[in-house]
Amino acid sequence: MAVGNQTAIIGAPEHIKCKLLSGTFKDAALRWYMNLPRNSIENYADFHKKFIHQFSCSRHIKVTATSLFALRQNYAETLREYLARFNAATIKVSNPNQEMFVAAFHNGLKAGHFNESLAQKPATTMQE
Repeated sequence: MAVGNQTAIIGAPEHIKCKLLSGTFKDAALRWYMNLPRNSIENYADFHKKFIHQFSCSRHIKVTATSLFALRQNYAETLREYLARFNAATIKVSNPNQEMFVAAFHNGLKAGHFNESLAQKPATTMQE
């Protein structure tokens, strides 16, 4: 990887390597990066591994925001697991729309306190 080699030569700290690499992202890679949970990357090797895992296969299937409404939180799935699975699906969406993402996420939630909380105070973006 060009950025990895260049920053290794100058001995850049791990967090700088991650920032430099993320600065080269666009389209799906940028959406993937922007939707990573806070503090989910421990170091450059972890960042590189997650990036390669996400984009190792070429994905040419067109996914629309409305297709996210088919996602449902499984009975035994935690909120964190559902959110991670949902975020992974949003990266594939060719026409990103935060309001659609929020509506589809809420639609797929199983009944519970978090679902009720969202119904009372709706979010407008996935970051909320």
